[in-house]
Amino acid sequence: MGDYTNMSGYYDLIMTSGYYDYDKIVDSLVQHLPFSNVLEIGCGTGLILETLAKRQPSVALTGVDLTQAMLSIAQQRLQTFPQITLQNQNVTELHLDQSYDLAFSYGGVWYFVIDGDKEPFLVSHIAQEEPNRQGLSKVAQHVKTGGQLLLGVQGPHHDYASPIRMA
Repeated sequence: MGDYTNMSGYYDLIMTSGYYDYDKIVDSLVQHLPFSNVLEIGCGTGLILETLAKRQPSVALTGVDLTQAMLSIAQQRLQTFPQITLQNQNVTELHLDQSYDLAFSYGGVWYFVIDGDKEPFLVSHIAQEEPNRQGLSKVAQHVKTGGQLLLGVQGPHHDYASPIRMA
């Protein structure tokens, strides 16, 4: 699994320049209400958690990420949201002291890509098959009976050039 330390300083600039629509992502998540606690797998700098916390302030949120540099940015961003807990963990060894109504990954560790008429395919930031199985098993152990694991769906990255809004 990749470490994003080297890109953490400019990650938000890329992600908030139209790469993802965070309001639309959260719209999709809140369709699965009611839930009292949520786990984001691969939370990065906390952009989705921030949007979700603003919309659902009574929901307990936990974000896990492998890269401490990304979590440091998330900690700064999310410091005014007491309902959010952040953990520096590798999903293949995930160990949290609770289970969740909803776990999700949207471009974090796993997501699906739909490319025209082709069958959707799973994309993973974990290169090998066995660690992927371990990670999915660990996440499953943290989802309550009757809970849900949601993986994002996005289009392919055919055009890698995109203007970046400067702050």
